[in-house]
Amino acid sequence: MPLAGVAITALVAICSVPLFITGLAVKFLREPLHTRTYISLGLGVVGVCLLVAQPQSVAFSNTASNTALTGILGIGLALLSGFVYAVYVIIAKVNLAQMETLTVTAFSFTTSAFLLSPVLILQVGHLTWVSLPFLIYLGVVPTSLAYIFYMVSLKQTSAITAGIVVLLEPLTATLLGVFALGEPLFWTGILGAILLVGAIGICFNCNQKSS
Repeated sequence: MPLAGVAITALVAICSVPLFITGLAVKFLREPLHTRTYISLGLGVVGVCLLVAQPQSVAFSNTASNTALTGILGIGLALLSGFVYAVYVIIAKVNLAQMETLTVTAFSFTTSAFLLSPVLILQVGHLTWVSLPFLIYLGVVPTSLAYIFYMVSLKQTSAITAGIVVLLEPLTATLLGVFALGEPLFWTGILGAILLVGAIGICFNCNQKSS
C-alpha cells in the first residue's frame, strides 16, 4: 500500500535532489554559488511543481487506512531518497577526479547488483521469457547507458549544474507522454516546461561564465 500519492512522492524526490546536491557541493566540494544559480534552482523547482503537480494528483492515497502520519512518512522517505542520491552524486564527483567515467559507473552498479542479488533470487519464480527482454532493456538503456552519460557530464561540469539538469527528467517524460501516448498537457504543464527550459539556460550560462 503506498504511503503517499505517486505525484507528490515523485515531486518531493525530484525537487529535493538539486537542493541537496547544492548544499553538499558547497559544503564539501567548495563549489561557488552565484545569483544565477539561485534563480536557476528556483525556476527549476517551480517548473517541476507545475509540470508534475496536477491539483487532483498531489494528494495522499485515498484509502481509508491511510492517515496523515503515513503520508508524512511517505514524503520523508522521498526526501531520504533525494538525499541519498545527492550523496551518490557528490561521491561520484570526487572519484571522477581520479578515475575514468566507465570505472566509476561500473563499480557503482556492480556493487548495487551484488547488494540486490538476494531480491532477484527471491523473485526468480516471477521471471518469464516475456518479461526478460524488458528487464534487460531497463538494465542496459535507462540504467547503464543513462548513468554513463550522466557521469561524463558530471566530470565536465559542476555537481550543482549536474543536479539542476536532472530536473529535465520530468520534462522529457511529459513530452514522451504527450507525443507518444497522447496524454493531455495543461497550461500549468506548459508554463512549467517554459520555466524548466529557462532554468537550464540560466544554469549553463552561469557555468560557462565561471569556467
